[in-house]
Amino acid sequence: MAVASSVSSLRGSLVRSCVTTTAVLAALAATGCDQIQKAVSTGGGKTDAPAAAPVQPPAKPTANQLGAPASAEVQAFYAGEFEAFGTEPDWRLDLLDNWANFSRTGLEDVGGLPGPRDVRTGGALIESGPLSIILKAGSCEAAPGQQLPYVVSVYFDGVTYQGCGRRAAAGAGGAVPAWSALLPELLPAIDACMARVQAKPARVTIAYVIDGGQVSVRFLDSDGGRYECGAPAAGGSVAYFEPIGDRDVLQGEQQPLFTRAPDAAPAGSCWKTEPTTTPDGRAIGSLSRKTC
Repeated sequence: MAVASSVSSLRGSLVRSCVTTTAVLAALAATGCDQIQKAVSTGGGKTDAPAAAPVQPPAKPTANQLGAPASAEVQAFYAGEFEAFGTEPDWRLDLLDNWANFSRTGLEDVGGLPGPRDVRTGGALIESGPLSIILKAGSCEAAPGQQLPYVVSVYFDGVTYQGCGRRAAAGAGGAVPAWSALLPELLPAIDACMARVQAKPARVTIAYVIDGGQVSVRFLDSDGGRYECGAPAAGGSVAYFEPIGDRDVLQGEQQPLFTRAPDAAPAGSCWKTEPTTTPDGRAIGSLSRKTC
């Protein structure tokens, strides 16, 4: 009887063990299937990185980005017909009084009838059919050693084309418009930079608007040193003030030379000097041109 009881007990233990083992294996199998199913549905169990945001095309330019409405003197600076050029890809713009034509290598020309020129302190915006054209007075390197007097951008079909321009009537070797036509608008930046000059009196050889509402100003100090300075068009903190070499000369520099009031203009028979004022008649200083 004892032997039978032991055998019966052993048989029961083996049955319970088999039942337990079967249950565990079933659970593991179910878990394995779940994991396999999850791996298949999630691409191997790895979480994909968030999709990169699509690149947005540049926004269409507006006149407000160019500052406040300009004076009559500045408006005259952007009158007339212009031609502009750019590379990568090669393009050309002919801005006439009654038509604007934009051409690119290998593509069909695009054009339209120009609307009124919205001239601001920082440049002019011209809408012409599908084109938005911005002219900015300022030295622009069209090619190594070739400086043109206008920075030009053309916005078309979500793309902005950057290049350089000039008055069409002037031609490749024509005269550069005097930078001093923009003097009242440039004056806050000139004054901010002038405060950094050590050897005074200093005279401005050229100043022009660059990107981001900044103005670049070049000086000739009383010791003969030349400096370039950058400041916001509205004045304020100077971004940089650094010496420049004698050979670093922009087209149009010293044409004319500006002396800030109350300093005296250059003296001598070779200088022709005239006073300059703000549109409301306040004295700014003097403009001097060398005649011999």
